[in-house]
Amino acid sequence: MALIRGRINGRCKLENGSWRQAAQATKYVVIGPSGWIGNALLSWLGKSIGEEWRSKTKCYGSSARMIVGPDNQPLEVLALADLLQADLSGAVVFHLAYLTKEKAAELSDGEFFSRNQAIDQLVLDAITASMPKAIFVASSGAAADAQSGKGRNLYGVTKLLQEDRFLAYAAKSGLPTFVGRIFNIAGPYINKFDHYAVSSFAQQAILSGQINVTASIPVFRSFLGVIDLIELVTAELLTGAPDLVPIDLCGHELLEMGQIAATVAHETAGLTKKPVVPIFRPKIDFSRTSSYFGDPRPALQLALKHDISLMPFPVQVRETIAYMRTVL
Repeated sequence: MALIRGRINGRCKLENGSWRQAAQATKYVVIGPSGWIGNALLSWLGKSIGEEWRSKTKCYGSSARMIVGPDNQPLEVLALADLLQADLSGAVVFHLAYLTKEKAAELSDGEFFSRNQAIDQLVLDAITASMPKAIFVASSGAAADAQSGKGRNLYGVTKLLQEDRFLAYAAKSGLPTFVGRIFNIAGPYINKFDHYAVSSFAQQAILSGQINVTASIPVFRSFLGVIDLIELVTAELLTGAPDLVPIDLCGHELLEMGQIAATVAHETAGLTKKPVVPIFRPKIDFSRTSSYFGDPRPALQLALKHDISLMPFPVQVRETIAYMRTVL
């Protein structure tokens, strides 16, 4: 049996591999497919389902458009306002659509709040009118900070409200709902290289042969591989009803920013003309720290429950760099 956030989950673990077999026979709706997790999810579906993945996967976004799929072929994205009951019925839904924290700086507070509320309302109305198999709602560690009072920014507060709305609907409707608080991830299909420590360091190393760590205080993070995240969520959705509480999805290796830079330097050494990638960092002020990581136990227990081997951090870095090289 699995113990998650203090609650005993009495459902027995299925035989190894059974959730992977179920994944091949399931249809999916991806809401917000063009971001990092969305692209990684589509790639994983393609590898897990095979040639039929396109016929079993429907994508919805802010507007109807064509994007390039993970197989480098055009992929249709339908408008979120036109979510079809036939697509949702019996499907596993990944709700990844949301205005990011960067958008909060560009929009007024009212507009940021109302637009995100409208996105969630479209999804809630659509699943209410249909019968999905299950739904994953991609929340954020920022919601945990908002809940604890550690950091109550607008993005975190709206994510906290999103969690409450979908969990309330799940309690009323019985729809299996996984609300996952995502902290730091790594791996293929990473975007916005400058916004993330691993990709920023790797980009510096590849392009300039050195890494500059700007953090002048101790900074602590943990990382979960993006594909591991997708497998943990999919396995739990396919094999039972998740607990109706937000679940932390984070890595179990606690790292300081200097360790992160050192791992990236080691993994990029062969890509530069230098045998060792030098790391530069200002003098450290130990009077305060920056910490952004959640409880690693839920992800570890889900991995144990579903027989998923989580990638160690150096492997996550290696996969991130391999993808980045295809872009750089």
